[in-house]
Amino acid sequence: MILSTFIIAIVGTLIAKLRNFKKKLDMIEILTKSQVKMKQQAEQRDKKFEERFIKSNDAVTKQISDLCDKMDRKTEQLEDKIENVERNATAALIKYLSENAFDRKR
Repeated sequence: MILSTFIIAIVGTLIAKLRNFKKKLDMIEILTKSQVKMKQQAEQRDKKFEERFIKSNDAVTKQISDLCDKMDRKTEQLEDKIENVERNATAALIKYLSENAFDRKR
């Protein structure tokens, strides 16, 4: 009788410890799942940020390229205008000198 009571007490204690252990395992499982989920969410956020950054970077690169092309066209236009001014100034100087040289000869 005492032996069976003792065995029942030991089995009861073991069952209580196993239940507590199972609760701890369940908590660990829940925490692990939540950590995995948080890590996946963080990776998704990083991926979205990276995609947005790349799109933004591409847009900025295109804008810079467009501005450089525009500056090149403006530079060419200015160079053409400078050449025209130089030609006109040279022609005007030649005309002036030839008219004055012709007047001096008379």
